[in-house]
Amino acid sequence: MRSEEFICPSCGRSDIIKTNRKIVRCKYCDTLLTVEYDPEDTKISKPKAPAQDFKGQKKQKLVSWILIGIICALLIYYYCFNSKTQAMNFSDSENATGTEASTNIYETGYVSKLSEIPEDTFNSFEDTALEAVSSIYLSTMDTIAMVGEPECIGVYLLCNKNDDTNMLYFAYHVTWGRTLKNGDVETVEAYPAFYFSNIMLMSDGSVQSDFKTWNENPSIVLGNSFVFGYNSKIDFYNKCISSRPDYKVKKKR
Repeated sequence: MRSEEFICPSCGRSDIIKTNRKIVRCKYCDTLLTVEYDPEDTKISKPKAPAQDFKGQKKQKLVSWILIGIICALLIYYYCFNSKTQAMNFSDSENATGTEASTNIYETGYVSKLSEIPEDTFNSFEDTALEAVSSIYLSTMDTIAMVGEPECIGVYLLCNKNDDTNMLYFAYHVTWGRTLKNGDVETVEAYPAFYFSNIMLMSDGSVQSDFKTWNENPSIVLGNSFVFGYNSKIDFYNKCISSRPDYKVKKKR
């Protein structure tokens, strides 16, 4: 025990004087006390200088250089990979603009423009509608025949504003005639219309649709027979086109 840490039990002071190794005296009340020997009273400890760890320093430097090498390698790899990717993208863009791809990929969905319908498909639609024109009559005892050739008066694409469904109308002007007993020919004009609905482009480039025939047209009396169609072009347009406010109308001709 150190003397400066000792407190006199008689007076409570800490003014202690060491007389020898085991006896101390209180300066205030002269009380003599015997204390145990404390090596710290006679020995002055000097701080030792820390030993230098040369092996640890070398190991730390080695780890630092390894980390620096890894970072440099990653930077070089990133630079080379990025340059190669840019070169490939540039090459792909040149191929896309310079030459046609060997495999065509088509977007699927409802047709919204007449230009989206392939030309051969549109011609097929037109042939189907024109073929239906020649059979759009119901004869009983009369001899009904078409006078002249049917005239196409309009092609209209109607696209629904709400669900993208569509209708493609082909409208015609047709003159029908029946031969009377005296040899005269009685004629009547009709404006039949046919339409394809739900026209969709498929992923393979084909077109899918539904076709509505003559049963959509009103009947017109001709003698003892019926022909089918609207009374005029205006009659057709009002009942088939302008009567559908939920559709956008695009006319081809």
